[in-house]
Amino acid sequence: MRKVLISFSGAAYDKTTQETVNRAPFLGVDDVWIYDDVWLREHEFFRVNRWLFDLPGVRGLCWFAFKPLVILDALERCAAGDIVLFLDGDCYPIADLSGLYERCDLDGGQMLFAAQGCSNKQWVKWDCWAVMAGGENYPGRRAVPLESQHAVARFMLFQKGHWHVQQFLMEWLAYCLNPLATTYDKSRIAPELSGFEQHRNEQAILSLLAHRYGYKLYREACQFGDAALAQGVDSWY
Repeated sequence: MRKVLISFSGAAYDKTTQETVNRAPFLGVDDVWIYDDVWLREHEFFRVNRWLFDLPGVRGLCWFAFKPLVILDALERCAAGDIVLFLDGDCYPIADLSGLYERCDLDGGQMLFAAQGCSNKQWVKWDCWAVMAGGENYPGRRAVPLESQHAVARFMLFQKGHWHVQQFLMEWLAYCLNPLATTYDKSRIAPELSGFEQHRNEQAILSLLAHRYGYKLYREACQFGDAALAQGVDSWY
């Protein structure tokens, strides 16, 4: 099992990305691969989905739809059993990562993390719930309670060779290309839920999918997870 770490970076994150490149080989990682906007703009994805880059008020690069794309690309370059850890460009590792790769393998090919103290009701706009048929009122699929735990999209692990992982990532990418699910635009299908604060784009989609697939959400693997650790909480589902 090869342990791969990938990140997506631009000039604004050169320092943190360099920290990742420098530290990861000494923290249980076999390979470090860095993706960037040059790679993305040369990809067929950019030509087909140029509209996503040019939408007014765009947050991040293409509303962060590149995340499932780069993870899928990295897994294609891996052998069966290899594990890819995605890390945002503004993060870098500070401790041994081997345990995360081991847990991903033991859990069946995925490891996702919770946004401490955040619920999906707060951070997922109603149009996203609706187009993903993600709420409690859609029979025939695993219900996602409105008060369910929200996930983070800053770091996550996936293992090559599991169909459910491939399907999860393809679904995530597909919904990231739906403006009703991914942008900041006000919901059109129905008013926002009581307690809604702001839509979290690709992270909102990831959160609903995680619950639909029945994936655990582990306490946040950074300083924000300290509160959960103090409460003795290791995971949600």
